[in-house]
Amino acid sequence: MASYRTLKVAASEKNMFLNFDLQLCIREGLNETMSYTTLHIIFNIAMSGYEFLKKYTLSGYNILGDGTPQQLIPMLTGFKEIELPSTLYRDHNSSFVDIYPFIWNKYHQQGYVTGYAEDRVEYGTWTLRLKGFEKTPTDHYLLPFYRMESTKSLLYKYDAHCIRNQTSFDVFLSYIKQFWLSYSENKKFFFAFFKQYTHDGYTASSILDLSLLKFLKNFNQTDDYRKTIIILMTDHGARFSAVRQTPQGKLEERLPFMSFIFPKLFQIKYSKEIKILQKNIYRLTTPFDIHSTLLSLINMNQMHYTMKNYTKQRNISLFHLIPAQRTCDDLNLEPHWCSCLQWTNLNINDTKVKQATNHIINYINKQLLSVKNILCQQLQFYSIHNVQIYQPNKALLTFSSSSDIDGRIPTYDDKKTDIIFYQITFETQPNRAIYEATTQYSNRSNDFNTDLNHISRINAYKSSASCIEKSYSHLRKFCHCIK
Repeated sequence: MASYRTLKVAASEKNMFLNFDLQLCIREGLNETMSYTTLHIIFNIAMSGYEFLKKYTLSGYNILGDGTPQQLIPMLTGFKEIELPSTLYRDHNSSFVDIYPFIWNKYHQQGYVTGYAEDRVEYGTWTLRLKGFEKTPTDHYLLPFYRMESTKSLLYKYDAHCIRNQTSFDVFLSYIKQFWLSYSENKKFFFAFFKQYTHDGYTASSILDLSLLKFLKNFNQTDDYRKTIIILMTDHGARFSAVRQTPQGKLEERLPFMSFIFPKLFQIKYSKEIKILQKNIYRLTTPFDIHSTLLSLINMNQMHYTMKNYTKQRNISLFHLIPAQRTCDDLNLEPHWCSCLQWTNLNINDTKVKQATNHIINYINKQLLSVKNILCQQLQFYSIHNVQIYQPNKALLTFSSSSDIDGRIPTYDDKKTDIIFYQITFETQPNRAIYEATTQYSNRSNDFNTDLNHISRINAYKSSASCIEKSYSHLRKFCHCIK
């Protein structure tokens, strides 16, 4: 094992219904060759012959914002990043992310051995923009191993897709297998996040998928399958690819893959909860609900089913019935990220469209001027690809502004004005960036409101923002460094 803390873990009790292990396997993004639909089909093929490991895939699972942390922080802590103490790298008074109330700490308190594995340390969830961990977060932690391998790959210039004579993903899965074998008599919680084959490109993703299928089939043939719950998911859909620039790609980004595999004994013991989960498959869910579900799994026998008004509640366990009428507005999920809205196409030559696009570019350039020493070039309009509009009903609270420069805190007012949302896909120079931005127009005040967090970069920027990667990480998708 790569690293570990002193273990004080109770052995499993005889009543295994109270001690199901939990394994979360997450891969970054879906890609051009592996969409939500394709992954769903391949997963069905992998499970053929293993009907006792029936899977449940959420069809209405919606992301909360742009990038990995905006999904994983709510999923693993139950809070948005802005609701927690600052851990920003550029904030000198910030804390390490150890201060977050991570779900694995709750499992550890209940006697579970915990593990966390994430590759690609240079793009780490907790280190690219945040300060990272000061101490080892779980009993077993793979970061030291990947940090060493990252150094070796740079020093000796070998392909990071392989480690010795194995693919890096096979090594990753082997570690998980070793973890399970080492603690066969203990309760276990493991969070695994693999990025190597999908972060920068998609050509090697088929290797990942075949290895994953083999791993699942082999796992199904062991005794561990009888007491292990597996959650297979992606953090978000494709963000930078040709398919992302299509209507299908827009939905793919906002509706990532989220699937649960429950062992047969769990389905028998908790048949009532499984029936409720089946109803929730087609309802609007977010990472907040996954967090509540993880809390429920710590002790299923303490589940309560008193009738409550859950409509406005953002954290609902999938073992509780989620309202069929639940909306993005109920969850304060901004229109830019909501997959439930009906947008209408608009002519790209419309006068308001040109005004809106200029407003957005000016807004971006204003943010770039905040960079010390003027490291980034100012952006210029190049072309408009497409435009859609959405006019909310009168009950929708309207976005007013964003109160922090990271675009994490949307504020709303209660004026029921006639608001129109413009979602514009446009291209800028000199970075040849393609953006999908949502801006809010008020007929009453005749002006636009834009939030930095509602502007998506939908083609890759790679190293073009290397000059501010750490110091102004929130502007990476906009900055084109002055050479």
